[in-house]
Amino acid sequence: MSLEKIWIDPILLVPPKRIQPPHSWVGHIPFAFYLIKHSQPKTLVELGTHSGNSYFAFCQAIEMCGLPTKCFAIDTWIGDEQAGLYGKNVFEDVQEYNHKNYNSFSTLLRKTFDEALSGFEDGSIDILHIDGCHTYEAVKHDFETWLPKMSDQGIILFHDTHEKKEGFGVWKLWAELSGHYPTIDFKHNHGLGVCLVGSALQSSYPAFFENFSKQPKLLDLFEILRDGYVQPITTPQKEKPYVAKLYFTEQNENYAEHRSKKKRINGVEENIHFNLNIKKGI
Repeated sequence: MSLEKIWIDPILLVPPKRIQPPHSWVGHIPFAFYLIKHSQPKTLVELGTHSGNSYFAFCQAIEMCGLPTKCFAIDTWIGDEQAGLYGKNVFEDVQEYNHKNYNSFSTLLRKTFDEALSGFEDGSIDILHIDGCHTYEAVKHDFETWLPKMSDQGIILFHDTHEKKEGFGVWKLWAELSGHYPTIDFKHNHGLGVCLVGSALQSSYPAFFENFSKQPKLLDLFEILRDGYVQPITTPQKEKPYVAKLYFTEQNENYAEHRSKKKRINGVEENIHFNLNIKKGI
């Protein structure tokens, strides 16, 4: 029996620096890291930031990868009928965290999505994350008004593509878009749709997208990875070293723990060398 092998990018193992309530998006943080690393956007815009779980995951990945990306979070930080209304402390917390950590490349725009439109040139945005009001009419309006702003490498993310409770209509728009654009559809954490809208991506798919088409199990991998992020981080965690382990055996023997070597990984991505000076019979 042949087993499907999945290459795990080291960036998927990096813990997020910040998780705040609500936690509905945090299960997609591994993909946020993966997407930033492999798409390397010049400009990223988020429509609907709230406490910043998704937005600061993007920012963390940009910083880790040393990219020159410019990021913009657009929100009134007042709330709506679906997310509920919240006090000024939410914006103040996001503003303080952004200033301390990502102020050099991240800008918070306290506006409605329509008010912010004129600040972006057509064809200037590489990644757009739509996570505002989730009615069908609202999300369709956001998609249609911001679509001209997308570059020829443009990718649009939609949260709640699998949430069908009353008042939520992202799933309906997603069904319409899936027939017209190349897409990736994550079903966990209420759903996250990845839509390749850029003209250059219609015929020549980016490598990260090809990985999903060639390895369907990747979708399962990201769902498994989310389990470590569903619960909130309430206290600072001491960073644990990552360890790479190599198993070896002779022909027709089973792999076992005593036939293995391990090495600590000190960085996000590095070449690892094992000394295989092994005596027969170990």
